[in-house]
Amino acid sequence: MTPSRRLATWIESHSPYQERLTHLKLQKLMFYCAGVASAFDHDLGDVPFEPWEHGPVNREVWRYFRRFGAKPLPAHADFCVALHVTEGRITYGAAIDKTLMCVLKIYGSLSAWSLRCQTHLETPWKDAYEAKKSIIEFAAIRDHFVQKYRRQVLACPEWVLDPGSFRIDGLPVHTYSSIENLADSVYRAVTGK
Repeated sequence: MTPSRRLATWIESHSPYQERLTHLKLQKLMFYCAGVASAFDHDLGDVPFEPWEHGPVNREVWRYFRRFGAKPLPAHADFCVALHVTEGRITYGAAIDKTLMCVLKIYGSLSAWSLRCQTHLETPWKDAYEAKKSIIEFAAIRDHFVQKYRRQVLACPEWVLDPGSFRIDGLPVHTYSSIENLADSVYRAVTGK
């Protein structure tokens, strides 16, 4: 199984939210998982992204799921069949799974369209798209997410829990000491758990 299909399968089987994935949402979650994992020096293999109009896209996974359009993707076993994956529940190991779960708790709370809008704020996609590049460079993705998540003080992404209006008005925005704290806060706010 390729690294791209492995990551897509991991995301589908570990999603902490009840909403079924659409292809658009899966693509954006793959981008965030790959980017944040690389920022923490986790190797997921080669999961390339192209700068398409609606955000980063992994072409290999796109080929498997483009026929679904905006409809929800099949769940669990049918997802694996559609992606030609024979393994069911995939793990990368405790440390990587923990980081990826944080990403899903943060970004999985967003709708597909909100994720698309969030990716349009991310420098790697913006720079590659504006330069009409065919690929978003892995180093640019990694560097961006190192700056975003390997700091001592983290802020909630703009489209998650909508802190953007606070920033515009100059009001204080809650910060977090780790990606785990941010993920738990978002998950609690969304689920009430």
